Amino acid sequence: MITDVDEIFKHFTNQNKLALRLGVTRQAISNWRAINAIPARRAIQIERLTEGKIKAVDMPILEDDR
Repeated sequence: MITDVDEIFKHFTNQNKLALRLGVTRQAISNWRAINAIPARRAIQIERLTEGKIKAVDMPILEDDR
């Protein structure tokens, strides 16, 4: 299990590259880092982008995705 979102960022090299790949702002990425959780729908997107190398079920998930 991935317990720290920084492990996910490392796969993409940095937060900026991940933001671009996901189509979100750098601020959104910074917020996820601050709370150490990723919205569920983005976790699925990350799993697809990594071709399953990082699994959504292994990520710390933000339960309230508003």
